[in-house]
Parts: sequence; C-alpha cells; structure tokens
Amino acid sequence: MDYARASFIYRNIDIVYALFIGMLFSSAFLYFAEGLTAPDIFRVASIPQRVLLPSILVLCILVLMRFSTSFFDVIVRNYGFIGFVIDASKYLQLLSLIAFILGPMLRNFQKSNGLI
Repeated sequence: MDYARASFIYRNIDIVYALFIGMLFSSAFLYFAEGLTAPDIFRVASIPQRVLLPSILVLCILVLMRFSTSFFDVIVRNYGFIGFVIDASKYLQLLSLIAFILGPMLRNFQKSNGLI
C-alpha cells in the first residue's frame, strides 16, 4: 500500500469531506433538475431530423465563427463542412478522399515535369 497517498488524505481530511459533500449536493441537484427538464428534452428529441440537424449545424458554424481564433480552427471547420457536403450528396467518401489526397500530388508531378 502506498502510504504517501493515504497520509495525504489523512492530513487533508477536511478537503476530502468537502469534495464528498459537494458531489452529494451536485448529484441531488442534477436529480431534481433532470426531473424538471425531462419534458422539454423529450419535446426537443421529438423534432424531426430534417429540421433538427440543419439547425444544429447552423448553430455550430456560428459558434465556430465566433470563437475561431487560430488557423487550425478554420481548417477543421472547412474540412468538417466538406465532409458534410460529401456525405449529404451521396458520393462515395473513399473516392473523394483519394481524389483529395492524389490531386495535389498529381499537380506537383505535372509542375516538376514541365507539363504545366
């Protein structure tokens, strides 16, 4: 048994009790909050997917546009949008991925051999 960990708990027993009491209160609060919000959540879940998914997509895009502060966020957003369009248009995803990877390689090959 690791006595260093146990002695840490014994030395800080007031913090341990505060954590346990906090978890107890948060569990009780979530139990009552779930009971109050369950009918509303059920109504949201009964919305048809053809209405719910585009509205969630628009909200996600708005949040990403608001908080995107780095170039990586912009790239991830664009790839996600491209993936959504490919999936919605019923194209084969594998063929699109192969074209996306091999397209720039073909362009570099053409430039290096003077074909362009």
